[in-house]
Amino acid sequence: MAISLLVLYVFTTTEIHQLLKLKTFVEHYHEHQTHNSFITMIEFLQIHYGQSDVVDADYERDMELPFKSCSSSFISFQMIMTEVQHYTSTPFKDFYITQTFIPMRSVLTPSYLSAIWQPPRFV
Repeated sequence: MAISLLVLYVFTTTEIHQLLKLKTFVEHYHEHQTHNSFITMIEFLQIHYGQSDVVDADYERDMELPFKSCSSSFISFQMIMTEVQHYTSTPFKDFYITQTFIPMRSVLTPSYLSAIWQPPRFV
């Protein structure tokens, strides 16, 4: 049950369902090979995926290839809260900002960091 729900979710929310069109891809490649027996797979990919879409005689067939068109159908899962949330507010308490002076000597001492960068010593 979990696997079938996962497959349903992946196929409906991502474009992985385009892989089901691989049969059309192979058939269209063989159609191109009947017209031009010297066409390679790289040339076929360059024609159909490497350049902008050219409206020609087989444009509709080209749009059936995988990842040529996007389908925007997906299932949306939504969760609706049925309980009413009650929020209470607490009265704002006054607070005062106090400033304290910290002398710069106590924050950064020159020997504090310089002790780290010492060469190794023989003990």
